[in-house]
Amino acid sequence: AIPSPPFVLPSWITPLLHDSSFSDTKQTPYGIILPSQTELEKIAERNRRVLLADAAITNAIFYRSDKWIPMEEGSKYNSTTTCVVQSFLPVDGAHEEEEEVIDSDPIVISSIHLDAQSEEKRVQQLQRCLEHSISFSTTPYIPPCIIAGDYNCELFEGSCVNAFIAEEKCDFYGKLGTATPPLPLDAIDGGKHIDLRKKECATALRLPSGELPSEEQLKSWDELYATVTQFIKERYLMLRR
Repeated sequence: AIPSPPFVLPSWITPLLHDSSFSDTKQTPYGIILPSQTELEKIAERNRRVLLADAAITNAIFYRSDKWIPMEEGSKYNSTTTCVVQSFLPVDGAHEEEEEVIDSDPIVISSIHLDAQSEEKRVQQLQRCLEHSISFSTTPYIPPCIIAGDYNCELFEGSCVNAFIAEEKCDFYGKLGTATPPLPLDAIDGGKHIDLRKKECATALRLPSGELPSEEQLKSWDELYATVTQFIKERYLMLRR
């Protein structure tokens, strides 16, 4: 069999890769973190079959190579077309011949593209992304992490993906204070949350307008919500929007 050619970046990205304002000694002003060609081929095969398009739709991380250096220490996870993760260290002396890495903690960047159809798949993908991010830690502590991309949901209160986010606490003057982990269902204001969770469950299931989820559907929704709060609790995570 003839091997498939490697997938290449679209032409509109070219200006990012070749900036005349940078020194000739630098290849590009930006570095790129992408999933492997194997992962790109998987999504391309799916798109050929479902969308009749020979395209590998994916996400990526672009970083200023004069400001950030990817850490060589790898992760036991591989980046996929739904989650690309990389840890970085800042660079000192950005335009000097010999750049030195600043002695500081790394920061982990995650670029995500969650499922457009299923809340359960979105939860699973975000959990995997967080596990991937945590695995870059070189100390007993969880490194700071930024997760950005297409969540394919609004993260409204009552949704299971929203359960990943810590509740913000403000003081009397409205200043943002400490965050607390997301609350389990039985600790949330009953009436308000029941209405919100019914609405978000119906939205995720794409029920007709005005139709409420069944008791069985709500039970499954609550069980999924509980897995998120347990996941956050066990890993001592504190996410803010």
